[in-house]
Amino acid sequence: MILPHNVEQVLRGSLLGDGYLACYRYKKRKQRNAIFREGHCLKQADYLRWKTEILSCFGSRLCIIRGYSKGKIRGGILLYTCVHPMLTELWKLWYPNFPLNGRKVLPEMELQKLDELGLAVWYQDDGCYSYGQHCCLLCINGFKGQEQVIQSWFEERWELNPSIRYTTSNHPFLQFSVKDSDKLLRLIAKHIHPSMSYKLGWHHSANQSRVNAENKKERERSRQKWWKNHDENIIQQRKYRQDNWDKIRQRNREFYRKHWHQCVQHSSRQKSAMKIYKENQSIWGFSK
Repeated sequence: MILPHNVEQVLRGSLLGDGYLACYRYKKRKQRNAIFREGHCLKQADYLRWKTEILSCFGSRLCIIRGYSKGKIRGGILLYTCVHPMLTELWKLWYPNFPLNGRKVLPEMELQKLDELGLAVWYQDDGCYSYGQHCCLLCINGFKGQEQVIQSWFEERWELNPSIRYTTSNHPFLQFSVKDSDKLLRLIAKHIHPSMSYKLGWHHSANQSRVNAENKKERERSRQKWWKNHDENIIQQRKYRQDNWDKIRQRNREFYRKHWHQCVQHSSRQKSAMKIYKENQSIWGFSK
């Protein structure tokens, strides 16, 4: 059985993200073949319905799950499929150490087959957009020990250079620069589900108000930080001007050559304003 392109890519991207395969042949409940499962919160139900439609060839279904966490009722939605021989073949690739170790292992051959659609699914599952830092983050906690493989793949396949970072709990994730984040979002934007558009940052018009709010907060934080160390900053500025005076003059000359027309207009406006001020100085009550 040959899978359609979109089914293959969504399945591959989901296994890189929040999806997993299960096969109970080594337990009391013996199964010949594997099943695919993936769970999300109720806010992402539309996104999981979209996956259900694509994976319908495996008899995919949805069910609502409820549980308790910290004394509150928590709801979720689960996607699961019927058992299928092709899922079993994938299970053997992604879980080669079962039953000794039930963790997923990233097959490099599967990673090389991933295209824009599969990458978009992976990002929607485990990625996010940092509105404060204007960059994309991608969680790779499920593949500890293979961080370098994933980083090298991004460099070779997409010419992106993410940095490997770790949370306080020692969970690895990839952080893309602002420039690389822009390139990544342009690659996958057309494959992002409408309900997940908040992960596109400023690339989606619906997020503009949030982007503006975060920019305002960032400017306020920078202003407070600058005024907190006001005296030190003034000393550093004076020292920089003294040490780099020739460089500053050269930069100002280049700016004037490039924007001389605007500078002349600004200068003429200043002269006109000064002329009006001097002519009406006595009327406004200022002494000459």
